[in-house]
Amino acid sequence: MIATGLGHTAIVRLLVVGGANVEAKDDKTGYTALIIASQRGNIESLQLLVEAGANKEAKSGEDGFTALMFASRRGQTASVQFLVDAGTDMEVKDDTAGCTALIFLEARSCHNCAGSSGSRG
Repeated sequence: MIATGLGHTAIVRLLVVGGANVEAKDDKTGYTALIIASQRGNIESLQLLVEAGANKEAKSGEDGFTALMFASRRGQTASVQFLVDAGTDMEVKDDTAGCTALIFLEARSCHNCAGSSGSRG
């Protein structure tokens, strides 16, 4: 996970090829390597992880956000596009407010509704 967060794609590749558990979660946050790569916009790592079978709908521990939700919230359009093209389920809802990634994208593009509970439909 650390290699993914720091953008060390070559190390991610070595770990994946060596059989590293692509589903491992951080003990504190519940983040997977896929979630971290999506937040950072690290498309090469996203591709390696998806090809290795990483669960595209895995949720973080604290709020139940997926990689697609994190990428949407952070404005990582390349990550969003990659995950959508890879077949990520866009209807998955978070565990706190029942929001989908689309709601996060809409909130990011509409400053008046960002963070508003009324915009969470």
